[in-house]
Amino acid sequence: MKRSLNEIEQTCRKAARGSGLPWGVADETGRAIRWLQAFQLDGVSSLAALLESVDHHRPVDYAPESLDGVWHGPNNVLSPIMTGLALSDCMGLMQGRSIETGEIAWPVLVTGFVGHTLLDREQSVTIGWLSIGLSICRDRLTIIGDMGDLYTDRAGRLTCEKLPYDGDSGVGRAPGIGDTRVNAQAWEKLENRAHLTYVKATESSRLSGAGAGLNDND
Repeated sequence: MKRSLNEIEQTCRKAARGSGLPWGVADETGRAIRWLQAFQLDGVSSLAALLESVDHHRPVDYAPESLDGVWHGPNNVLSPIMTGLALSDCMGLMQGRSIETGEIAWPVLVTGFVGHTLLDREQSVTIGWLSIGLSICRDRLTIIGDMGDLYTDRAGRLTCEKLPYDGDSGVGRAPGIGDTRVNAQAWEKLENRAHLTYVKATESSRLSGAGAGLNDND
């Protein structure tokens, strides 16, 4: 099935919120999945699987405890959402250094956060786990390695390293701008989580202005 990039962003945003993440984090999650899907990477399925397996009602339990040394989380496995946000915040501080994490879930999702952050920056990075290496430069993405490792649900480590910026070389795949294919079952799971953000209609909510009101003549 196909969905627009805008629809993907909004549904993933609401699904993340429905899973307990703050709205600000959910906003960034929607943008990250949009970035992945624009490059024809299955961020929708990875996010649906992550939200089923990791309870984000306490995001701090899956975020890096310290940004010094190897990044680890209190529950041993890091969430790619919380790790991706931390990496995005560190993009301007990576001069001459690389970042390494311990065990992380669905590492492909990290790429979406970093990729979206780099869209308006003159900066290039490479992200790696298992046999996979992804190079991101503004609006270009290059992937090498065993594609079977791309959507792994666990990686023992993830590395992120800044590369010399070579301008808009045009090397690598470019993002699409139209509809993109999504997995129907994963999409349904995200929609179900998105529904958790909707306010149930009650008489008091209608009186306060929600919906058409108590006297709906349309």
